[in-house]
Amino acid sequence: MITPEKLVNLYNTRATEYGNMYAAFDIDEKLYELAFLGDLALPKEFKDMGVVLPTARNTVDTFADYIGIDNVRVNVSRRKESKEANEQAEELRRFARASST
Repeated sequence: MITPEKLVNLYNTRATEYGNMYAAFDIDEKLYELAFLGDLALPKEFKDMGVVLPTARNTVDTFADYIGIDNVRVNVSRRKESKEANEQAEELRRFARASST
């Protein structure tokens, strides 16, 4: 039988275990939303000129669009229809598939 003491103990245990996870989620969200310009510790004379480029976020979004969670298949666009280009595309497909498993 679950007693109030057991419930409080379970809550405290889970809060301790998952508290770090939620803090990591907050950091991840801050980085994904590019809201870390103030954390860069730029010198005062350059602080107004600071820019955070969305390159990494765009790469993650683009890569996520090419991966299907329900069907682990990675599609890599080919650049040319030559034998070398086909081999390179196949190698990239194999690499991406291996890194996603």
